[in-house]
Amino acid sequence: MSNDIISLRYAKGLFLSLPKDYLEEVEEQLLAFSDAMDNISFLKKIFADPAFSFEKKLKVLHEISKKYQQNMILNNFLCLLLSKNRIVLIKNIARDFSNLLDKEKNRLRVTIKSASDLSADYVQLIKENLSKTLNKNVISNCVLDKSLLAGVRIETSSMVFDASIKAKLNSLQKNVLKQII
Repeated sequence: MSNDIISLRYAKGLFLSLPKDYLEEVEEQLLAFSDAMDNISFLKKIFADPAFSFEKKLKVLHEISKKYQQNMILNNFLCLLLSKNRIVLIKNIARDFSNLLDKEKNRLRVTIKSASDLSADYVQLIKENLSKTLNKNVISNCVLDKSLLAGVRIETSSMVFDASIKAKLNSLQKNVLKQII
């Protein structure tokens, strides 16, 4: 069975085990733990290295849970992952959990790329228009991309709206090449 399928099953299990009013809190804590596993080499080494005993790994997990006051259900879930040697899938599980919560909350995550900084009002206008058009609650992440030259490129998990000069120039180039050939 592929890791993506396994991750989705664990994410669904956690999602379904939580009361609705804990979903966003657990998402935040799960993403924080996933980021820590990704960015702190010490944690990555401890949980991936079979030289460390299960008891030592469990102790580290409990210390993290206590220090950051993790939700008890999430703590138990992480202990389950550890016992099943699936803790290394935490990044995929966190992603899948967020996707499930996005569907539940009718949210759409978008990346707004532009060649220069966008004003908060302009970003809000983009979000409102997308929200009306797609009937979703839009969560945006703004990114600077100088290669766009000017304009905006909006990316979702399944769609791209490209109103950048770079896209227009590429389109123009294709049309010119078609006419020449």
